[in-house]
Amino acid sequence: MTPPPPFALVPLMDRAPRVRRACSGGRCAHGRAQRGHSGARAPLLLAALCALLLAALPARAGDPAGAYAHAFVAATGAPMPLAAYAGRPILVVNTGIYCDSPGQHDGLQALWERFRGQGLVVIAVPSDDFRRADEAGAGKTFCAMNLALDYPMTRKVRVAGPAAHAFYRWAGAAVREDYTKILVGPDGHVSAVFSAAVAPLDPALVEAVRAALPPGG
Repeated sequence: MTPPPPFALVPLMDRAPRVRRACSGGRCAHGRAQRGHSGARAPLLLAALCALLLAALPARAGDPAGAYAHAFVAATGAPMPLAAYAGRPILVVNTGIYCDSPGQHDGLQALWERFRGQGLVVIAVPSDDFRRADEAGAGKTFCAMNLALDYPMTRKVRVAGPAAHAFYRWAGAAVREDYTKILVGPDGHVSAVFSAAVAPLDPALVEAVRAALPPGG
């Protein structure tokens, strides 16, 4: 019989048993036990990781339409479906029904004028949920003090509590004051929420809007 060449290749499946046989005593057996234990745990760890990842995305997985499933009624009485703005960032701001904060309205107008050409939509949602007692006899219609505002506005709705408009119940933002600003990203899901203390032209809000603009905007 011709002897094998000194550097003959040994298939991997043939080599493994020889390695195991070359191990001596308990040390080799211990190594096999450790490998077997780790191998048994790996599928469990992978399953746990998958469960955590799935749990982290319940709203998006179960609510693919996001904000686009909701609609308001415009101040003119026309329907205002948010789906009409799909793919664009939408800043939804609950305003008082009286223009007692012209700085907020003027800031929203300036923000709207600055980014509307790049895709931003600003929607003012008047609500009297937080109306002060001294406003009760003001007798002014929404934004009558500033006719230069031209961003979209809705009819008056509730924005807080169990009777809140469906959009606010969906958004999950705890609205406790007028001029809470909810930024919906171009994917139709809430991107950021800003309190009334954050002015419309605050750098943090402006940067959030800029980051949400569609490519090429």
